[in-house]
Amino acid sequence: MSLFSRYGQRAIYLSAIAAFAAPTAKATDYLFTPSSNGGNIATDLASVPSGTSASSPNRMILSAGTYTQTAPALQASSSQKFVDIIGATGNAGDVIIGGNFASNAINPATSAVYGTSGSAVLTIKGNDINMANVTIANTYDTPQTTTTPAVALLVSGDEDSFQNVSVLGYQDTLYVKGGRNYFLNSYVNGDDDAIFASGTAV
Repeated sequence: MSLFSRYGQRAIYLSAIAAFAAPTAKATDYLFTPSSNGGNIATDLASVPSGTSASSPNRMILSAGTYTQTAPALQASSSQKFVDIIGATGNAGDVIIGGNFASNAINPATSAVYGTSGSAVLTIKGNDINMANVTIANTYDTPQTTTTPAVALLVSGDEDSFQNVSVLGYQDTLYVKGGRNYFLNSYVNGDDDAIFASGTAV
């Protein structure tokens, strides 16, 4: 069974013609593998400083493999910006950021439930973050047997952009919590509220 066939029946392809361009100029490349920092994307991302401008971002290059998150990956600072997160192969299915977190499960770090926001496999808080050629997947309850939010990607920054990105889950897959976000040739899968919240996604 393929990774994509494990998820919900409603598939949404997002292809926007907007103020979006693929990553071009760069400041510095930072290369990571699934064994870097134990595959912890939050730690990897925190080690990449902000770029100087939208035309000169620092780039976080992810080599092929599965980056399994043992805790939700939360961008440490909303002030971090002008960073590109790029799958090295150009194929989103080759670079998978995965986790299994449900909103009603207990977060061992806090002894409280994760909640909907806290269940996100990856949370992007900064502005001007670009992501390309990556899959983000929340594998909780797949196939779905309960109605429990389990977010794959939460975006709360402004003018973040996503190209050739797959976002996989069953309920509350893509949480657009705020800001204006651009998607080009991207795919979202889910059965219940696959894309939701008050932000703008085009």
